[in-house]
Amino acid sequence: MSTAGKLFIVINLVLAALFVGSAASLIGTSNEWRSKYTDIENELNSVRTEKEAEVAKLNQEVQTQSALAQSQSNRLSQQEANNTALEQDILDERSRNTDLNESVSGIQSKLSDLESTNRQHGNRIAELENENRSLREERDGALDERDSALAAKTAAEQAQRTADGMVSQLRKELAYANDRGGEAEAKLASVVRMSGIDPSAVEGIQPDMEGVVLSTSYDQAPALVQINLGNGAKVLRGYSFDVYSGQSYKGRIKVEIVRANSSTCTVSLAGDAKIEAGDRIATNL
Repeated sequence: MSTAGKLFIVINLVLAALFVGSAASLIGTSNEWRSKYTDIENELNSVRTEKEAEVAKLNQEVQTQSALAQSQSNRLSQQEANNTALEQDILDERSRNTDLNESVSGIQSKLSDLESTNRQHGNRIAELENENRSLREERDGALDERDSALAAKTAAEQAQRTADGMVSQLRKELAYANDRGGEAEAKLASVVRMSGIDPSAVEGIQPDMEGVVLSTSYDQAPALVQINLGNGAKVLRGYSFDVYSGQSYKGRIKVEIVRANSSTCTVSLAGDAKIEAGDRIATNL
């Protein structure tokens, strides 16, 4: 066998070893692609560069060997024309050329296999990029949900602080109204003593009214209820309203603080359920 044939056999062995080593490396690291994706991509790029360089080198060697074979053929043809005694040598050279062509065919087959492997690597890289893109999208979605949850939490905390402030203010107003109510009851008692009027004859006289519950707070006792009737509707402190929602009776409330367009009441009689915003109120059911 010629030196060129031996050279191509060695090249085939090197390529096979490189191919087997590359395949083993890829198989060994396939389960860690998520955490080592960048390393794998760099390694594949390096391997691709090396393979391309080797392919270019092999192509150059093939061209060199092809040129050498052509030169040998020309020389053999010339020798055949010049000296028939060299005919057997020419036949031997042709046989060697056949072996060389087979080696070249084997190299081309290996190159085709290498190109197929490179295509598989490219497809795998594309799959990894798609998976990485999906992971980034999932991460971005999770971050958006987290931001929405934080915003909702902040809004809820702000609403809670506002509600706490309103409850504190209502408690102050209720305490002030109770003080004023005590003063008014004392004055009423004085008027009754001076005029001789029976309080029971006028107490509880209340016109028919209907309205809606605006808000409630059960964080204290008695519970506080805000309604949409006030001075504009001629509501007075001490008025009572029955609260209902559909066919459900929710209890009775008593006016403690009267404002221009709303009033704050306390729950004087519990019903079938807690009073909520949107419930209806009326003096007579």
